[in-house]
Amino acid sequence: MLLLLAVAVYLRFVPAPVNSERCEPSVAEEARAAREVPAIRRSKARIVEMLRTPAFKTVMVVNFAYMWFVAGVFDTLVPLIGKDAVGMSTLGIGAVFGVALATEFAVLYPAGSLADSRGRKAVMVPALVGLAVTIAVAGWVTTVWAMAVAMAVLGIFSGFAGVPPGAMLSDVTPEGNSGTAVGIFRFSGDLGFALGPIIAGITTNAFGFRGSFAIAALPILAALLLVLRTPETMARPSMTPSESAKSPV
Repeated sequence: MLLLLAVAVYLRFVPAPVNSERCEPSVAEEARAAREVPAIRRSKARIVEMLRTPAFKTVMVVNFAYMWFVAGVFDTLVPLIGKDAVGMSTLGIGAVFGVALATEFAVLYPAGSLADSRGRKAVMVPALVGLAVTIAVAGWVTTVWAMAVAMAVLGIFSGFAGVPPGAMLSDVTPEGNSGTAVGIFRFSGDLGFALGPIIAGITTNAFGFRGSFAIAALPILAALLLVLRTPETMARPSMTPSESAKSPV
C-alpha cells in the first residue's frame, strides 16, 4: 500500500521529463546506443575519481556502518535478545522499538541544526562514540527496564548519527556527479544492510549476545576512526566586507 501511495504521489506532483529529442524512435535509439559506451566510461571515471577522495570514502564507510547497525542490531539482535534473554513478548519488543523511534525522532531536528551550525564532525564524532558504546552495553541487558533504557539511548545516538552522512555526501560530491555519488552511497549502505544480519546471526551462535553485540559495534568504531582523520567537510561561509574589516590582522 505504501508503494502504491508513493506511485500516486509521484504521478501527481513530479512533472514528466521534457523530451528534447524530436526525432523518430529508431533515430533516437541509434543515438542512445551511440552514447551508451562513452557514458559508461564516463561513469566509471567518475566513480574512480570520487573514490580517490578520502572524505568521500569516509562517507561511504559511515553509511555502510550505520546501515549495518540498523539491520544487524535494530532488526536482528534486538528482537533476539528481547525474546531469548529478556523473555519479552512480541508486543513488548514492539513497545521498546516504539521507545527507540520516539527518542530518535525527537533528536532529528536538533541533529540537523547542529550539523549545519557546528559542523558535521561535531555531531558525528560523539554520536558514533555513544552508538558504539551503547551497542556493546546492550548485549548485557537482562530486564525489561534495562532493555527500554538501552533502546531509548540507541534511538538518541542513532538519530544524531543518521543525519550527517547525507549532508557530508552533499559536501564532498563534485558538481555534476550527484547521481553517481548517490548510487555509490546507496550501494555502500545496502552492503552494510545485507551483511549486518548475516554476521549478527553467526556471531550470536558462536559468542552469545554479549559477543555479538560487541562485534556489531566494530563497524561503527571503524567509521569513527575515519571520521576523526577526515577534515571537516562543511564549507564555512566567507566573511562579509564589514566582518573582514573588523577581524584582527
